[in-house]
Amino acid sequence: MQTASIVSAFPFIFILLIMIVSLSKALREDYQKIAINIIKEDVLD
Repeated sequence: MQTASIVSAFPFIFILLIMIVSLSKALREDYQKIAINIIKEDVLD
């Protein structure tokens, strides 16, 4: 029974890994955009 549950859950590992990678990329891009906007505001003021 344990083997069946492990084997059936195995493909979801890849889905979770892809979701983690895409989330980290999106957060990094958002952080860079926010940082650029803060720098622009400081320069303009």
